[in-house]
Amino acid sequence: MKQYRQMLDYVVAKVALRDLLFQFVKGNGEFRVDIAPAHAPDDWYDFGEAIDLASDAEGTGTSATHYRMANFRQLLEANIERLRHYFSKETYAPSRRDRTAKRKVMR
Repeated sequence: MKQYRQMLDYVVAKVALRDLLFQFVKGNGEFRVDIAPAHAPDDWYDFGEAIDLASDAEGTGTSATHYRMANFRQLLEANIERLRHYFSKETYAPSRRDRTAKRKVMR
């Protein structure tokens, strides 16, 4: 993990779970999780938006845009396979990256 200058009371932790990377950000009343495929570690997405993208790809239509720390575990367990498929090397190609405009740029 890269060292970052700590601002206010923010805590940032990155976790690798097989082929997915998660970045947890908590502080100043905020809780956010970002996700990126391990094979494209600069393509970060908001966790809820990533679930929505993966769900649209499968046609389920469920929305997870507004999640909280209290329901993060449930959302992760319910969507982990969908996220793995969506961000797999076979499925997540440059053409898909270019179509998902809400991608975060984090360097």
